[in-house]
Amino acid sequence: HKNAPFLGYVDLIGTAYEENFIATGFGAYLAIPLIREKWHAEMDEGEARALLEDCLRVMFYRDCRALSRIQIAKSTNEGTLVSEPYELTTEWETANFDLRHSKAGVLDGSSW
Repeated sequence: HKNAPFLGYVDLIGTAYEENFIATGFGAYLAIPLIREKWHAEMDEGEARALLEDCLRVMFYRDCRALSRIQIAKSTNEGTLVSEPYELTTEWETANFDLRHSKAGVLDGSSW
C-alpha cells in the first residue's frame, strides 16, 4: 500500500484484515449492521458523518454508561483531522416519558 490510504485492523492475537469500514467492541454488534445497510463507496463526507453519528447515537441509546459527547476523525494522505468534541442530538420525548402524552397526566413507569 505504498502511499495509498487503507483501513486495517489487527486484534490482540494478530488477526489482521483490511475493509471499507471497521467497528470494534459494542460497535461491531450495533453499528456494523447500520453501516452495511447504508454505506456505499461514493459517499461524500457529509453522508459519512451523518451515518457515523447515527451509529454513535444508537450506541448511546443502548449503553447506560455512555455519553452523547463525541469526536470524529478523518484520515487522508494529507494527514488526520480530529473534530472538536460536540454533543449528538438525541430524542427522549416518547409517550411513556412525557406527561403531555400520558393519560390524565399519570406516569406509571411501565413500557407497555
